[in-house]
Amino acid sequence: MYVQRKAHAFNGGNQYVLSTYFYHPCFDALPIVNQTAANNTCDEPLSICRHANNFDLVNTTGLFKKDSGIYEKMGSSNKTEFSADGQSIIYHNDPSSTVVLLVCAQTDDQLHVYSTVEPNRIVLSFYSRSACLRQIEEPGRSFGSTLLITFFSVVIFYLVLGICTKKFLMGATGIEVIPNLGFWSDLPNLVKDGWAFMINGFKLPTRGTGPVTSPDPNSYDSI
Repeated sequence: MYVQRKAHAFNGGNQYVLSTYFYHPCFDALPIVNQTAANNTCDEPLSICRHANNFDLVNTTGLFKKDSGIYEKMGSSNKTEFSADGQSIIYHNDPSSTVVLLVCAQTDDQLHVYSTVEPNRIVLSFYSRSACLRQIEEPGRSFGSTLLITFFSVVIFYLVLGICTKKFLMGATGIEVIPNLGFWSDLPNLVKDGWAFMINGFKLPTRGTGPVTSPDPNSYDSI
């Protein structure tokens, strides 16, 4: 992402300057500049570049003559710092510097010239949603983590309470202290039968010929 802004300046009545500012705030990358232009100092990684065209008045014709312009490096990301109030970024390019004011705006990114009074300290204003203050939410526990913690907490509580009840109130010893031991011992067989029932299309096996048995082979209890 980059933004650019054109600015006009007059030097008396004989010269007209058109400056275009290219700004890439995230990192040093400005592939848009003319790498082969003469007097180009924007031929290396940088964040801010200015292209200045001079229009000189030709007295004999009364028209302005445009030169090829120059590309001036105005700052790179490896020489930056925030202002004390945190509302602007200062790009150092000794002996000059460029100040970019960060202005919160609910619009597309825009770059404006704020002040060119000091030639060695150009001030630009950057209007962007990214310049608005936002509350940073600390990452919390996910729903899955909460569910697992709750599940294992319930399991541990169930085992501790069941073991204490069977041991101290019912006098169970050894493996018998495990609560609902019969159910847990038979659980693999229950899972196996349930899986077979599902593969069979949730249908009971057809009743075979012969005397009626108990339970009915077509009933749920026969699974």
